[in-house]
Amino acid sequence: MRRPLSPSLSQARSRALPRLYAITDVERLGADRVVGALAAAVDGGLAMVVVREPAAPIETVDELIARIVAACGQELAVLVACRGGASGSARLELASRRSLAGVHVGGGDPSFVRVARNALAPATLVGYSAHSVDDARRAFDAGATHVSLSPVFSPLSKRSDLAPLGVDGLRDACRRLDGPVFALGGIASGNVASVRDAGAHGVATIAALLESDDPCAVARALLVPWT
Repeated sequence: MRRPLSPSLSQARSRALPRLYAITDVERLGADRVVGALAAAVDGGLAMVVVREPAAPIETVDELIARIVAACGQELAVLVACRGGASGSARLELASRRSLAGVHVGGGDPSFVRVARNALAPATLVGYSAHSVDDARRAFDAGATHVSLSPVFSPLSKRSDLAPLGVDGLRDACRRLDGPVFALGGIASGNVASVRDAGAHGVATIAALLESDDPCAVARALLVPWT
């Protein structure tokens, strides 16, 4: 039987999550490109970013977060990606020290969601990268405030061995899960309305925003179905 949510977790999960967030990819695109695109996208309504950079040392991640905050100010909520192990512990400490909006736990280990939940302040966001309904459900049970579900469509930024869920798969997942789901993978202005209609709380993207010549316009277009 699923345990009822604690008052603090219920409060965190009911916070006004944005409808759109970006995921950084500095290793491929470079810091200047990423920071500049985020600053432009904020003017189009982008309100949250996950600083991913899985191979970067903690000092580099810290410096990147400082650059993003300096460029985007308080209008952009910053989460840092983390996984289990020493690196994950260091990133949890970074999130706490910098008073970040939250963390995003990498897929494959939903149990680390509970570690993060217990290490951070009650209202801190704790996201999780899910690739199936069962994976997402375990993350919610462990205390996740939201999950990304991917790939919904074929990813634009990288090759994936996972078969796209498609709109029908996303709709089924949103119907079966009891927390906010962000669609990830191949998200573009031409398919975002179908994602909203399938029940997704919002969308997450890398390439559509960070590789665009006009990140501001792209952010606005991705948010249209929710406005």
